Amino acid sequence: ELDKVIRWETGRFGVVTGIPGMGKGEFVDFVCCKLNNLYGWPVGFYKPEDMPLKVHFSKLYPKIGGREFTEGVISETEAHNGMEFINKNFFWVNPPIDINIDDILAKFEYLVKAKGCKVFIIDPWNRVEQSAQHSDNERLFIKKNLIKMNNFAKRTDSLLLLIAHPTKMAKDEKGNYLIP
Repeated sequence: ELDKVIRWETGRFGVVTGIPGMGKGEFVDFVCCKLNNLYGWPVGFYKPEDMPLKVHFSKLYPKIGGREFTEGVISETEAHNGMEFINKNFFWVNPPIDINIDDILAKFEYLVKAKGCKVFIIDPWNRVEQSAQHSDNERLFIKKNLIKMNNFAKRTDSLLLLIAHPTKMAKDEKGNYLIP
């Protein structure tokens, strides 16, 4: 059903947002696994909140292998084969501290050239280093970075998705989040 309303193409940049805790990252991981499965597109991630790496592996494996990445649920051979597949198709940019968008995109460009990556995920936007260079003009700073990400996707013929977590979302009278 999703394919009827969204066309996944390279050379594109998109932003994913939504209600806190509703699975934005899980949804994007699912899309990445399907794009890899259908088209063989390797994926590059900047997901500092999914560390250590085995945490993200355990989230990707069920989307690829169809079962939980848990001892007793899958065999040692299945675990090995799954990790081997993930290591050949999914790549991470995970510095010990937050980095700026230029450094992330430079590392993504390396993954284009070295690993053939066609899909990239930045999750979440608030973990990208927000330098003081924007001189207190946050809107201009964001605009410039969005242009950099859009240009990167076009220049490298890749799909770049940015996950933006909303802040201070409004709730209705029942305490439910309003749809962003």
